[in-house]
Amino acid sequence: MKTKNFISNNAKTAIAIVTASVVTMMGMTACSADCEEDLLAPVPTMTRGGGPAPVSYVERSWDGKQVVSTVKTVTDYIELKGSDMTDYSSYELQSDKWYVVKSNFERCFINAPSGKPANLIICNGARVFAGVMIDEGDALNIYSQEGDGGELRATAADDRVNHWKYPGIGSRRTMGTLTIHGGKITAISKGIEEIAAIGGGNKGSGGKVTIYGGNITADGGDYGAGIGSGYGAYKMESLFDRRPRNDGGTLTIYGGNVTAKGGKYGAGIGGGIDANGATVTIYGGKVRATGGVDAAGIGSGEEQDVAPNIHGGSLTVYGGEVFADGTDWGAGIGGGEDADGAKVEIYGGSVTAWAGQDAGKKNGSAIGSEDGDGHRGSLKLGDNMKVWAGQNPSDADKHLFPFETRVPACFFRPYTRIVASR
Repeated sequence: MKTKNFISNNAKTAIAIVTASVVTMMGMTACSADCEEDLLAPVPTMTRGGGPAPVSYVERSWDGKQVVSTVKTVTDYIELKGSDMTDYSSYELQSDKWYVVKSNFERCFINAPSGKPANLIICNGARVFAGVMIDEGDALNIYSQEGDGGELRATAADDRVNHWKYPGIGSRRTMGTLTIHGGKITAISKGIEEIAAIGGGNKGSGGKVTIYGGNITADGGDYGAGIGSGYGAYKMESLFDRRPRNDGGTLTIYGGNVTAKGGKYGAGIGGGIDANGATVTIYGGKVRATGGVDAAGIGSGEEQDVAPNIHGGSLTVYGGEVFADGTDWGAGIGGGEDADGAKVEIYGGSVTAWAGQDAGKKNGSAIGSEDGDGHRGSLKLGDNMKVWAGQNPSDADKHLFPFETRVPACFFRPYTRIVASR
């Protein structure tokens, strides 16, 4: 059994104060600081399933053109049930095992295993209330049933004594691997600084996240991304060359509905403050990413003087609907304030990008950097992509740009809509 050391007995009261404020907003019961039980004590309410009661689930995959859903069943599983939010209970999932939630399951934390991933099925009508810890090297697969009626609500935790903070889903440092096949997944880190909602903690990178379906909502804490990294850290290449140490990780979206909002100075999808953006690839689904103050919708957070040379990572779109909204001095797609743009390639689907607004005026680039000049990154468009651009949606509707001026239109205007011709 892997032991999580981030919570000490002396730290329980400090965590309860912060966790209670977050879980109360979610309609949950907060963990109590009065319990003396061990954090990793066995959970007596679990039962083992058997052959006469198989459980169905939906496994989703990508066939090169679309998401394919296959209904499968499992008969050898552990059922998770019951409510125990009074003892800082944390359940350790085991590698290559199956777990099923048929009604409600409440714990302060669920810990993903290292090695082969654990598999969690949330049945229709069932709810899981727990923060999900996925440290670097850990892995978890989440499944739903047909209709995506199962729900996971994951809230962040703050150990103020040991100065460790865990995202709603992720790690206090760099996140491991998460694959979502379906369900309603809500991750909340709002109210706790320096961490993403799904991804890394303070000075940590985002993980490897793959989404095939479901409804995913991520609300990052201040200085952290919605999906991606937490607060940035930098390394010294030389006295005059400081570069970021962490980034937003890797995010691949094949389907589903994904909504990600960065905390103050953090990107919706990508980097927290002073961290590079993520490597994002979108094949389908509907994605909406909104940056926090001075951050990009998809890309990087704000760059401070202490950590120069951050960039917006990369975004490749083959299909789906993508909406990226920067805030204040953030690009729609690319760099937050003072940061460089991203490497962007769009070959299909539709992409809408809108730069942030400050003092009543739209600033910077729909795609690129804060001011549309300097290190704006790169943009490559498929031959079939049409570009409308302008100061706002109604203005853009009047301006369909010809092939040879499509790219500069996105760099030098705050709003753009890029759509594959049919």
